[in-house]
Amino acid sequence: MKILLLASIFFALTLSGNAQVSFGVNTGFNLPDVYTTEEVGPVPNTSIGFGYHLGGILEIAFTNYFFIQPGIMFTTKGFQFDEGTHSQSVTCTLDYIEVPVNAMFKITSGTLKYLIYGGPYAAYGLAGIAAGASAISYTSTEQISFGKNGNELRPFDLGFNIGTGIEVNRIQYIVQFGLGLRNMSNSPGETINNYVFGISGIYLIGGR
Repeated sequence: MKILLLASIFFALTLSGNAQVSFGVNTGFNLPDVYTTEEVGPVPNTSIGFGYHLGGILEIAFTNYFFIQPGIMFTTKGFQFDEGTHSQSVTCTLDYIEVPVNAMFKITSGTLKYLIYGGPYAAYGLAGIAAGASAISYTSTEQISFGKNGNELRPFDLGFNIGTGIEVNRIQYIVQFGLGLRNMSNSPGETINNYVFGISGIYLIGGR
């Protein structure tokens, strides 16, 4: 994560004299879930949850069609599942600070620009919560911890994003998919990987 953050600062400081740099505010919604496997026992059936993201980006223009877009985001991931006890529906929400660095291509058609991009991200888990509700009005909440113990999730996540969208009047409308490549589970024989579908709006200031 530190490497990606330092790379973002490096781009901003060293290339701003030779390239057009725009600042942007990025906000939107997440549809997160996890991919799970277990060597022993049943794999829980999870479903897509709901979250959001908010942060800032730099957009560094090397040409009229090639850009580098690093950023820093607060983002919520997680998943939902049904638990047999009390017939509960449980929603797990995981809070992360995420640093993406994307390469973006733009194709201009009149006042409209078509966007396609992709790149790596690093994220660090801050906190999490599991909230359950049942048909008999039984509710419960439990904190989800990040750490090294077997009942905790690993805090560092690494993965990649791909996305596409359009840009109109310096506002980008984007659909994105992000896949975590690092196993979040500390339990032997179990793997848990984040994945997220996102919808974003980015308002650009400055640059071209």
